[in-house]
Amino acid sequence: MIKKRNKALYFIAVLVILGVGSYLFMAQAPSKPSGRAHAVKYALDGGCASVMYQNQAGSQERRWVISPWTLEMSEPSGFFAYISAQNQSARGSCHVVIYVDGALAQEGSADEQYGTATASLRIP
Repeated sequence: MIKKRNKALYFIAVLVILGVGSYLFMAQAPSKPSGRAHAVKYALDGGCASVMYQNQAGSQERRWVISPWTLEMSEPSGFFAYISAQNQSARGSCHVVIYVDGALAQEGSADEQYGTATASLRIP
């Protein structure tokens, strides 16, 4: 009977260790992409007022801004850069741009009122 009890305790201990290990593995925050740092610049101009973009934490952030507007940050290779802005002007257009290391990497525009200009790319 003692052997059966020891086996049961051993089995329970193994389950607890596996459970705790699985929890710790799953609870880890997703890691940021790694690689060489790049200068990333978001820019918008025109009749834009509402902008949404991928921030340094990797989350989408929405702001009301006055055009023209820019945001600069340093991001590693593999970072997903994204900017979207809504055209609030009845006339004119909204234009968004992503620059990587000073070079134009992606752009988008919207000419109609309430149209959305979007640009995105994964930093090489």
